[in-house]
Amino acid sequence: SAKVQAKFPSMFGIGRNDSIALTFDDGPHPDGTPLILDTLERLGWKATFFVVGADVRSNPELVERIVEAGHEIGIHGDTHRSFLTMAPPEAIRDLQRARRSVQDAVDAPVHYFRPPYGSLSASAVMASRANGLRPVLWSAWGRDWTQDVNAHSVANTVRSSALAGATVLLHDGSSVSSPGNWQAAAGALTELSADINRLGLRTATISEHLEFR
Repeated sequence: SAKVQAKFPSMFGIGRNDSIALTFDDGPHPDGTPLILDTLERLGWKATFFVVGADVRSNPELVERIVEAGHEIGIHGDTHRSFLTMAPPEAIRDLQRARRSVQDAVDAPVHYFRPPYGSLSASAVMASRANGLRPVLWSAWGRDWTQDVNAHSVANTVRSSALAGATVLLHDGSSVSSPGNWQAAAGALTELSADINRLGLRTATISEHLEFR
């Protein structure tokens, strides 16, 4: 809710009012991630990718490509299982394995954790602390995981929230999405570029976006 966001702004990614943080969950995916990366490159934008450990192990070269393009890596759990179902020791191990998989794939700092389904349970909080990670959710989304979405519907859903200072949730993988929905997300980026330019916002990684929090 707006009241909860106001009380814990950085947890919801509410950062600098001159920037917007674009974030992508559920990758890396062999089809979705390259499409999103190509779209971001064309637009000249930087973003943060919250990756799933199991998918990192399957596609380590894509994590390397994300970092080489100047984007940021965050952790989205090891198998996209809800942390509501895990006791703290299991949750800690889950994040440890995911983080180790990222470190095996690429030499890049990892500071942030987004729990699958946004379930910020006590286990998720304890596991993030034990692994030196900071939980970050989102303040806007495109609902791009749902059926029958397209670029325009995703862009309009994002627009229903304030863009200045926002962290936007989109997807480059299909852990819980309809297959191919990253095409709607990629198209929405192009459509939203007019809004972002009109508002004079810079697209930023989570670290850049929250630098003053």
